Amino acid sequence: MYSDLLKEKLTKFFRRFGFKKESIFVDVCELVLRKDTFYVFVQFFEEEFTSQHIDKIDERLSNLDFEMNRHICIVIADKIEENLIEKMKSCEIIHLKENEIFVDDILRNNLYDIVI
Repeated sequence: MYSDLLKEKLTKFFRRFGFKKESIFVDVCELVLRKDTFYVFVQFFEEEFTSQHIDKIDERLSNLDFEMNRHICIVIADKIEENLIEKMKSCEIIHLKENEIFVDDILRNNLYDIVI
């Protein structure tokens, strides 16, 4: 997997909207971006993304000891378990495939409402 390239592409996308890469909370997710008190957590999965992964992410984010007005988690996975869409929405998780990160229109369509 070429996660460093994907991280750089996402960082550049969010930088256009005033987000900066954070070095805190990297034990929670692989990439953390912040704008004021809005955090974006990004996690990459080579294996199939399952409901168990959602539970772990939700637990890690809910256990963070800080104030944040908003946060979202972006999961990058090419394979996901069936019927996870509603569960991801309730946990504020957005799913993208690896190749979608390189298509600016897809990024804007999926993330623009979140970052504005």
